[in-house]
Formats: sequence, structure tokens, C-alpha cells
Amino acid sequence: MPAGLAAGAAPARPALAGAGAPASPAWVELS
Repeated sequence: MPAGLAAGAAPARPALAGAGAPASPAWVELS
């Protein structure tokens, strides 16, 4: 994964987890 994309996804994962979004595991898998 490109560093820029990883940096963009990093803050999105906790945001999704905080919202209780079922997509959170997908972010972890993508990283």
C-alpha cells in the first residue's frame, strides 16, 4: 500500500470503529 494511502486510511479506521461501522475490519484487512 502506498504510504500516502496508508496515512489517509489510518485516521479513518478509528473513526469507523468509533462509529461502530461494520467496515472497520475491512480497513484493517486493506492495510
